[in-house]
Amino acid sequence: MKTIIHVVQHLSPGGLETMVLNMLAFSDPCYRVFICSMEGSTQQIMANWTQLAPFKHQIIGLDKPQGISLSTIKKVAFSIERLSS
Repeated sequence: MKTIIHVVQHLSPGGLETMVLNMLAFSDPCYRVFICSMEGSTQQIMANWTQLAPFKHQIIGLDKPQGISLSTIKKVAFSIERLSS
């Protein structure tokens, strides 16, 4: 099964974020689809946008600190590797 991972800066109600959520909601069942948000923890994201509840197992919050974060780049790479296997 193929995996699709949408990486966004933050996952909160807005234009791009709503589009990514629609891409998740209407994705082909032949694909495993995830949203990886650099900002916010998974718990914060879920608490701030209740519409995400049906997709809680497909949301990953990396809790990036402000500014440039090399550790977040590593977290994104690790998430992609882990989810793709």
